[in-house]
Amino acid sequence: MNGIEIDYNGDIQKIAVKDGMILLNIFVNDSKGNDSIYASTTDYEKGIKSVYYDFTPITIGDRFKISIKEIDAPSAPLKEQSDNTRRMTKLEQFKRLEEELKREGAI
Repeated sequence: MNGIEIDYNGDIQKIAVKDGMILLNIFVNDSKGNDSIYASTTDYEKGIKSVYYDFTPITIGDRFKISIKEIDAPSAPLKEQSDNTRRMTKLEQFKRLEEELKREGAI
């Protein structure tokens, strides 16, 4: 599967997900004055969020090499959490609104 390989000062993380998204953020002087890196995946099929870099501090002179690659086996994440929340579809939103408007006598 396609993914990214991050080489951060020699620490290599292979990050990939079959049906989902990869999130990579580099924060420089955030609201608390910190510099950090955050990388995670969200697997839509399994409902699992995996974190690879959890606001890991970075400093001036740190080196990053990010490559798009074919990843056979992703690195082990720092942590995983189940994300069983599912967004309401547009149709579900419409039916809910329609039902509410009928109850109020608006339609």
